[in-house]
Amino acid sequence: MQSAGLGGLEEYNGSIAHVNLTSVRSPWLKQQPCELCSIEAPGVKGQEVLRLLCDDATNEKDAVTGLIRRIVTAADPPVTSAFSVLNLSKVVELFAAWRRGLKGVPPYYAVKCNPNPALLGALAALGAGFDCASPAEMDAVLALGVAADRVVYANPCKPESHIQHAASVGVDITTFDSVEVDKLTRFHPRCRLLLRLKVPDVGDALLDLGTKYGARQEEVARLLRAAQSAGLAVSGVAFHVGSAVSRVGVYDVAVEAAHAVFDAAAARGMPPMRVLDIGGGFMAGTASTFQDACDVINSALTRC
Repeated sequence: MQSAGLGGLEEYNGSIAHVNLTSVRSPWLKQQPCELCSIEAPGVKGQEVLRLLCDDATNEKDAVTGLIRRIVTAADPPVTSAFSVLNLSKVVELFAAWRRGLKGVPPYYAVKCNPNPALLGALAALGAGFDCASPAEMDAVLALGVAADRVVYANPCKPESHIQHAASVGVDITTFDSVEVDKLTRFHPRCRLLLRLKVPDVGDALLDLGTKYGARQEEVARLLRAAQSAGLAVSGVAFHVGSAVSRVGVYDVAVEAAHAVFDAAAARGMPPMRVLDIGGGFMAGTASTFQDACDVINSALTRC
């Protein structure tokens, strides 16, 4: 799983379910050291995966490599096209690392990163929320039995038909960075909004999303006024510092900028904002890199 697919929402009360792998017979890997299993958790439909039995392997990498070889040589009928192997144990490890590093900030997985049903099922079973950018992504998550209130429609530029789809399936929170509030008023008036904020590019991001999305600070007052006039609820702020930032201090800058928006909304007499979406792009290459980001984020959230 790419860590760029994980983003966080603060001040959300979520629970973690257990990933229970229930063994069943493998119909195609006969007499091989692996089993076909299904992921099961309350409210999550079963997704078939392979549980690797690696007693004969010296490490996990060797076990996975051995599994790939067995798929190629022992499958019936033979495998004749490209395939990928997803190690779900890494997903569980990364999820646990997130919970340790960012307590109180539940992860929301960006479905566009990898929409594999088994991966989505594992994350759903662990208690993750989901960041969806299209009707197809919403449908993929909801088909697993995930509740609509665990989905954020994280696309600040939406066609009218997509807004209508979100309303029809009960996804009631989305991002915005323009006067798109006009469309939301007509097609999804009960939707709660997160103002997508452009943050200063001081993190040397590998991919700077601020060139595509996000309102500048000088636009905030106009957007808050438009939402307030339309009778729409602005529940919080969203930002994304970019993928794979090398200077984690950018999170401190971003949280401070978001706090200024909270203050601006309060000054207008708007209901208190309670959600801060800290975006994605977190690096999992080394534990220290992620922990450095966690330290900065936790410190910034405590001050604000």
